[in-house]
Amino acid sequence: MSTWGKVILTKQGEALLNQCLGMSGHYNLNQSNDPDSDTKGIVITRVSTGRYRYTNTSVEYLKERTDLATSDGATGGTSGFVENLNITGLKPITSSNSDQYGQALIQVQLDNQREDRNIKEEYPLGQLGVFARLEGSTEEILFTIVQYAGDTLPVIPAPVTPTLLNFGFYIAIATTETISIEMEFTGIVTAKQFDDYKLVTDETLNTLNEHAKNTENPHKVTAQQVGLGNVPNVTTDNQTPTFTQSSTLSEINSGEKLSTLFGKIKKAIVDLISHLANTNNPHSVTKSQVGLGNVDDTSDADKPISTATKTALDGKAPKTHASSSLDYGIGDREVYGHLRLFNGINSTADTRSGFAATPNAVKTAYEKAVEGVNAAEKAQETADSKLDKGFISNGYTGIDEVTARLNGIEEGAEVNKVTSVQGRTGDVTVTKADIDLGNVPNVTTNDQTPTYTAASSRTNINSGETLATIFGKIKKWFSDLKTIAFTGSYTDLLNKPTSMQNPNSLTLTMNGSSSSYDGSATASKSWYAPTSVGTAGYRLISNGSGAPVWQQPPYAVCNTATTTAAKTVSITNFKLITGARVLVKFTYAHKSSGSATLNISNTGAKTICIEKPDAPYGNSSFSITSITSQNSWQAGDILDLVYNGTYWCVIGSTGFLQSGRYSSNVIIGTEENNLGAYCDYICDGSNDQTIIQQAINDLPSTGGKIVLLEGAYNISEELTLPYPITFEGTVNTSLYVFSQGLLRHDTNNISVSNIATFKDININFLSETNDTEGYIGAFENFDLTFENCTITKRTAYQSIWRLFFNCKVKMINTDVDITMPNSGLGAPYDCFWVFGESTVELLNTHIWFTGNNPVNNGVFYESEGTMTGGWITNTKKDTSNYGRSYILYHSPIVFLGTQIRCREFAQDWNESTSNGVRPSLDSCKIEILDGGIFACSHASHIDLVLSSSSKTSVIPACALISNSKLFLTIDNQLVLKDYAFLEACYVNRSNYKGSGSSSSAKTTDTSSVTSIAKPAFIDTEGTSNE
Repeated sequence: MSTWGKVILTKQGEALLNQCLGMSGHYNLNQSNDPDSDTKGIVITRVSTGRYRYTNTSVEYLKERTDLATSDGATGGTSGFVENLNITGLKPITSSNSDQYGQALIQVQLDNQREDRNIKEEYPLGQLGVFARLEGSTEEILFTIVQYAGDTLPVIPAPVTPTLLNFGFYIAIATTETISIEMEFTGIVTAKQFDDYKLVTDETLNTLNEHAKNTENPHKVTAQQVGLGNVPNVTTDNQTPTFTQSSTLSEINSGEKLSTLFGKIKKAIVDLISHLANTNNPHSVTKSQVGLGNVDDTSDADKPISTATKTALDGKAPKTHASSSLDYGIGDREVYGHLRLFNGINSTADTRSGFAATPNAVKTAYEKAVEGVNAAEKAQETADSKLDKGFISNGYTGIDEVTARLNGIEEGAEVNKVTSVQGRTGDVTVTKADIDLGNVPNVTTNDQTPTYTAASSRTNINSGETLATIFGKIKKWFSDLKTIAFTGSYTDLLNKPTSMQNPNSLTLTMNGSSSSYDGSATASKSWYAPTSVGTAGYRLISNGSGAPVWQQPPYAVCNTATTTAAKTVSITNFKLITGARVLVKFTYAHKSSGSATLNISNTGAKTICIEKPDAPYGNSSFSITSITSQNSWQAGDILDLVYNGTYWCVIGSTGFLQSGRYSSNVIIGTEENNLGAYCDYICDGSNDQTIIQQAINDLPSTGGKIVLLEGAYNISEELTLPYPITFEGTVNTSLYVFSQGLLRHDTNNISVSNIATFKDININFLSETNDTEGYIGAFENFDLTFENCTITKRTAYQSIWRLFFNCKVKMINTDVDITMPNSGLGAPYDCFWVFGESTVELLNTHIWFTGNNPVNNGVFYESEGTMTGGWITNTKKDTSNYGRSYILYHSPIVFLGTQIRCREFAQDWNESTSNGVRPSLDSCKIEILDGGIFACSHASHIDLVLSSSSKTSVIPACALISNSKLFLTIDNQLVLKDYAFLEACYVNRSNYKGSGSSSSAKTTDTSSVTSIAKPAFIDTEGTSNE
């Protein structure tokens, strides 16, 4: 429900209305600006927005206002004016049956992208004010005002958010039904556009603002819709790729899928773990490589000894005694010596060679030694005691004092001077030999320079050996080391093995077969490898047997002719298997009626098809559709194809199946609208019917839709429809037809369709060639529907006899604008009708003629049907020419709620005969400007105005007019023929029956009411057209 308040007519507005009414009894617009004119109109100068609103919302308070509210909610603050809106329409309500009778609908538009608009920020919308002035005056006043009544003002977005809002509201323009209202249009002027505008409520605006700020995915866009349907909603660290271990070990490559990469990595890790656990010499290391080339593979028990070892062993003592002598002695190399154990412990024990102490003797000797040591220590203590006593007796306190005194003797003192050393006197030099160190060099340990000679054999060093012995052994070891110990080279090794037996054997599996390798030098095994280095960019594939081969990238160009169904291409080493995928660029479109097939490198022709679900949103079943000329690709398209084991299936391309080309919906654009990426065909503005005809011909046999994007299309030849077609425009699509007709239907050709629909298109007939074919029409022999279209014929040439000839026509919200030519062709083509010999169904259709009429012209000629709403204006007349303007001839049209303004209503009607081809009218307004016959079968609830100041109008025989108002300009203007019947009507003249009225005419319940005001008509053409 809207929260806008009532529209308030200010007191200044009331005064302006009264001023206008006081001058003329009515007010209008588009009057002369002569300030002395008796008739003045009201000019709506602007409709303005305000960012504030009055806090006092009483009607009386608001009526007193003269401007928009200021920042204080009254009149004393900063101005609340923001901007002036575009006035797109003013529509007076003239029907007395309407609740808004005596008001006018004013329609305005707010476009924040308008070029002349300099507002950069958003602002709250609190008020709308309508400002006006009296025609001829420059004084502007606040005419009406309306305030937003909700709690929170709606916000008009800044230009960064493109916004287009339409407002509509009623303003008071009269208080009595006697006021005639004629309003001017300062913006868009068609009634169809008036009816399209809707009042923008606060709910609409608030909803729009809330929706624009909603960042919570209000349209429920899915991951699939933005191309991320296969992406899991987890962080990178929580991704859980699935993969299968690769069958072979290979390198990983940049750009490979995670499943492929992890499959390869798993294979590598499994093989590495297996390798690390392999203790069977997986690298085939030889004993030479580990420095044991001279070592035989035998057990210790079976190892032979070297010559040097044998020589050493031979020098050892024999295992048995060579003599049984009882003599005791040490023995020699040939005979072991004898030892006699001796248990004695006295000093007289036998000390001869060959005697040895028993353990008991050794123990006894140790005990005796300990006793001696203890006795010596005791004796030392006794001696020290006696020595101390001696020193004390000589005046010393003890030995410590003696020692201290000795330490106090200065160096060089000659007291108790040594006079000799070991018998040598004088200056004695003590050498290292004197102290038993004559063999010791006077250098530090690190500077010792031992001399030695290499040992004769390699033996280990022992603790306690001399340095000469130790270094001699070391030198022997280094001398025997070979070059391999220092360089890694095996060149100086002797007796290198020619083979090494592997007692455990080694099993190798290659290409599906196994064999055992035991180290033999003659073993061999085949290994498959490519036979050439290949071409850059090619890849290795298995050929099924033997070595792998190089295959080119799976892309090829097909140059097969457009009419040949069997397409062929070549790809090096291509193998046809299920799942094979290729990209094929087709130089030509497929125009054969047969199904297209594809044969790659002679692997067999397979049908190209589309696989799709039978239901748009279901997946229960799929169907296969082959490619024919009716659903083909376009020249230059690249198709992505996969082989499913039976067909080549299309899975996507650079244009195929994306915009509808060769489907039942085709899009055509122009070079000027720069929308080529969205189009199937592009017109360049020259003979565009060629491109449009091609698009029509490429539709399926069941017909389809041609969508014409915004722009101008020039048609110089008629179009032929092989099947029913719908032509649909966009915002501003215009066809400029330079041929006499747009469509031509050959009734003798049964293969040509006569059914067409036009939506949202402007059709302009601009032929400059007069009719030379006779009875022709711009549309001829067609079943046509027009919706939201405009049809104009505005050339200075007659060019056609009928706009619609022998057609079935349905129009909805469509305008027909006819400009009469300056000259006619003469009989028999000296007349022009909109509908000739046609059946019509017209809803809210507007038909008007402009220009003078040198030829007879009208709307319905021998046609039938209905017209609901809308209007017909046929008021043009060239008084110097014989041409006349009519609404109909011999056409039983049923009019409902239609406004008709015409020179004459019917042409050459037999006014004295009743027949079944007269029209019927209900709730219509008819104004006849030039007399003539008002032919009708029955007219009910109509307003009939006879505006001629000199001519009468005839109500023909048996016509019935009931419950209607008749407004005559002069007395006796209505001529009633035989049995013409006026029932329950009001006439503004007392003397309304004209000369020649029949006595059989009836006027039951018909009254003269001279105060009747002339009915108001919607101004469809201005005031200078009569």
